[in-house]
Amino acid sequence: MKKIKIVFILIVGAVLTSCGDSELPGFGNCVEVKMVTHVCGQTVLQVINPPVGLELSSFTSYDNDGNPYEIDNVFFTWILCHDDLSIYENGATFSVVLDEFDINPELDCIVCLALLANPPEARYNVTIVENCVLPLGDQL
Repeated sequence: MKKIKIVFILIVGAVLTSCGDSELPGFGNCVEVKMVTHVCGQTVLQVINPPVGLELSSFTSYDNDGNPYEIDNVFFTWILCHDDLSIYENGATFSVVLDEFDINPELDCIVCLALLANPPEARYNVTIVENCVLPLGDQL
């Protein structure tokens, strides 16, 4: 009977430790991004120099003449209730920390109901940070 309990405890322990965030690539990474497009808080960001293993997608955008073109290394996110997203337009880069995507974010502000057409499949929540701090060994 004791052997069964020990085996059961080992199995439960293995299952619990195998479900950690370490299997979720990208979470906790701080990356430099630029905004591709945004509509009502729904935002497509392009990662500059993506880390190896980060799951990203492609996104089809259109130039002023309506011609489609592909943008690589992008993901979908919500940037809600931010005072002024226009500071990130026109190619300005900024830093974000990636987290698990929340399909129903809590809203502390009014958000319009327009939808972004064909958002990328890769999705992360983000926290905008001043800059990404490199580990001591990576600093020049």
